[in-house]
Amino acid sequence: MDVEAKKIAYVTISDTLACVNLGIVLSLSALLAITTSFILGVFVLGTYVLGVTLFYFLLKKRVAVGNLLSIFTGENSTNEKCQNEKCQNTTGCNICGDGSCNRSKEPLYEAIRHGEIMINAELDESIESLLNRILQDFVESWYSQISSDKAFELELRHCLRRACTIVLQRGLQINLAETIFVKLLPAAVNHLEDYLIIREMSQNQRIPFVRAAVQHLGTRLHPATFNRDRELDYLRQITECVLPSLVAQSQLQCQNFHALMRELIAGWVLLPLADVLADPSILNSLLLLLLGHQQLTQYKDVDNEPKVKFLEKFVDYSPKYSSALHPDLSNILNNQKLLYAFMQFLKAERSVHILQFCLDVEEFNRKMLTPDISSEEKELLYKDAMDLYSVYFNPESPDNIGLPSDIVHSMKEVLTEDVGKLRTSPPLFEAINHAYRLLENKLCPLFHASDDFFRWLAGPRVLTTGVRSGTSSPLSQGSPARNRPNRRPTENVGAVARISSRLHKIKGVLRGPVEGHTFDSDPGIDLVDSEYAEDLQLSDSTDRNLSVWSVSIPAVKTKLDASSKPYSVFYIEIQKVDALKEDDSEKSHWKVERRYNDFYALEAKLIEFHGEFPDNQLPPRRMLLFSAPSAQFLESRKQVFEDYLKKLLSKPSLRGSDLLFAFLRVPGEFSEMNSSPDALSRLLRRTVPLTLRKERGQHLEPFLNGFFSSTEGKKTSKLEYKDVSQESPPVRDIRNIIGPIFQNNFNLTEESAPCSVDSSRTNMCSPLLGPIIQQGGFTSSLIHIGLVVYNMSKSSLRVALSIQALIGSTLDAILSYFVGRALKTLLVAPRLAHLTHLLQGAIFNSKSAHWNSMEIEERAGRELDQFCSKYWLAKLAAPACKGAFCAVQSPQLNKQLLYVLLDLVIEELFPELSHS
Repeated sequence: MDVEAKKIAYVTISDTLACVNLGIVLSLSALLAITTSFILGVFVLGTYVLGVTLFYFLLKKRVAVGNLLSIFTGENSTNEKCQNEKCQNTTGCNICGDGSCNRSKEPLYEAIRHGEIMINAELDESIESLLNRILQDFVESWYSQISSDKAFELELRHCLRRACTIVLQRGLQINLAETIFVKLLPAAVNHLEDYLIIREMSQNQRIPFVRAAVQHLGTRLHPATFNRDRELDYLRQITECVLPSLVAQSQLQCQNFHALMRELIAGWVLLPLADVLADPSILNSLLLLLLGHQQLTQYKDVDNEPKVKFLEKFVDYSPKYSSALHPDLSNILNNQKLLYAFMQFLKAERSVHILQFCLDVEEFNRKMLTPDISSEEKELLYKDAMDLYSVYFNPESPDNIGLPSDIVHSMKEVLTEDVGKLRTSPPLFEAINHAYRLLENKLCPLFHASDDFFRWLAGPRVLTTGVRSGTSSPLSQGSPARNRPNRRPTENVGAVARISSRLHKIKGVLRGPVEGHTFDSDPGIDLVDSEYAEDLQLSDSTDRNLSVWSVSIPAVKTKLDASSKPYSVFYIEIQKVDALKEDDSEKSHWKVERRYNDFYALEAKLIEFHGEFPDNQLPPRRMLLFSAPSAQFLESRKQVFEDYLKKLLSKPSLRGSDLLFAFLRVPGEFSEMNSSPDALSRLLRRTVPLTLRKERGQHLEPFLNGFFSSTEGKKTSKLEYKDVSQESPPVRDIRNIIGPIFQNNFNLTEESAPCSVDSSRTNMCSPLLGPIIQQGGFTSSLIHIGLVVYNMSKSSLRVALSIQALIGSTLDAILSYFVGRALKTLLVAPRLAHLTHLLQGAIFNSKSAHWNSMEIEERAGRELDQFCSKYWLAKLAAPACKGAFCAVQSPQLNKQLLYVLLDLVIEELFPELSHS
């Protein structure tokens, strides 16, 4: 800044106008000293020297004089305020003072207050209508086909309410008029200058306007305007950047929820909204309304109207959302294990002090209700009451529970009089009711969706990495059955496990060998226990002990089917090792016939119920479309299939497998056997119950997929093998974001993106304007407009800069004050509600609106010409107004301006993003 001040001082001294001014003052002083009075001449010269000296010290370390109104009002400048706020934000934790501690970065009592903002009922209703329409069109339309449970929808409503409240809170802390003058208006003037240069380039070089814009803007071209895909990606990135500030971190850990919120906000809200705000037809229509003869709708004063809590009805807890699995607060406090889980949740949410307040008040009431209290005990009670007030009631305490101001004031008055009045006075009871409402209405629903609650309800998570359904065991890591004695203690098992352990009471259903059951001795399951004796009573039967079977494939033969077509089969011989004494009887030795594809069907079914066997896999199936496998090929596969069956029989987990037993014992075609109703009944009667009970909810997805596929009918086809690669994939309904107005924006790719700025024509900004424009403000933007639109001369520019350096900050402060009052008068709650309804219509009804863009543009141009010809001030501003009107007729440049302004608004709302 000192370098810039010296540069300006040097330019001022070497300026011809300054030299002429100094000569005139010296001549006038000499003339007055000779003709009139020597003292008068010295006075004039001394006044000039004093003025130069005064402004030298005023501008010694700055480019311009600050706001002179601060001398009378005593307020700090905007920069000083921003610096003070940054210092306050970097002091660290307000609990322990450590800058690295994050306990107080988002205390829950502040998060709870997100829903305590009081706003006008009409405005709240309009915002609720907009959010309900968003959920109805973009979430409920597809989620209702998946589930009728309202828990997910309620969780999404809470997140949207929290996000909207944080945005509203941050928006209310912004000085809107100052933001417009300091940040948004300079960006708009720069955009106007770019438009004028682009238009001149397009006319002189006779190139398309869009191409001229790309050449001029170069690297200053916003990435979101390259093409529509980049625009959507940019909005996704912006949404991902602001989501941590709007949504709780625990919710962002869910990738599905994170992706849903990102796509919902970026693709279905921000993208249509950007198209609406940058549409030239809509901007021309707004200009027609502004220049029309009808007056603005007068809204009555709403300060005295009743207000409601922000979006309270949007997340209303109605009985239809209740669940029998969700215990209320009284049940939580009476169950020690559930209370422990609740306290762990409160610790994670940094709100355990609310529950601690309830416990402390209960202890305090117990002491206070003692019949005979000595003076020493009264002093101790008074100290305890003061501790309660200082910790939980005082608004400046980090552990305050957010009590209303009237309760805090009443509590303070009671403590100044007599602590004994707390027995009958309402403040303490109102405070405890407030805390219980917070726990019951705010924290309990969040607890019901937390990991702590599900850990109490269903036990700890079971890691399924590398574990297959056929080899899963209750002794896996995290299972409730781990480290238990012979008799299973039910008090250490989750609720779902306790329910599943009573499935044996369904008599006559779980009999027989069960597919997927392991015959290994499992110390976690007592086989002698009557609870399992009925289910496993056939497990010792040698008829189903496949480990004592031996197999061989002696030959491959060819047969004729019913239509006299030849087909090949494998002859499989099975021999019971422990039944050799029976002389080749039917029970100890038999043969079955299996086709080539039956082996792969067996492998697929075993994978569904038992998982893969890495040490025993068949070679890839040969795709034979129009011919049967040759005899030579089948002979080469004979030994491979024989080894595969032998390894299957040697696995302990398959000793009682229904699939392997049917493959080696039951005659007939194996594929038809698995799709028959008998196979489905065996699956329902034997496989499903004990598999679900044993695996405790693991591997549900592959099991359900196999179950659903088993219920489908067999599709007949003339081809034994089908080449699925020749089928065309189903046509997806892909959203087309390239519209007729914006087309594909500037239609740039990564390769054709500009990497430099066209040096043939740069902005017309003078070097002296650099430091002034960087400061922002209305006067700086006004000088910039005079330079780029009216082509101000150098002398006029120097005079304007001098005036701006002296009183520019003061004029900006005065204009900000009056504009702020005007905005406060215009942006009343009913008008904001009307604008919200218009926004809802623009987002969801944009397809039904038909705009005659040429007609609207011509009408708006005529109205603007008539307006500029009526008033002298409008005549003076006519060139700037017409230039701005022409600038908004380009949809692509409108998107450029929109996203530049959006970056500035996001930086203002979320200043932490610029420091991260």
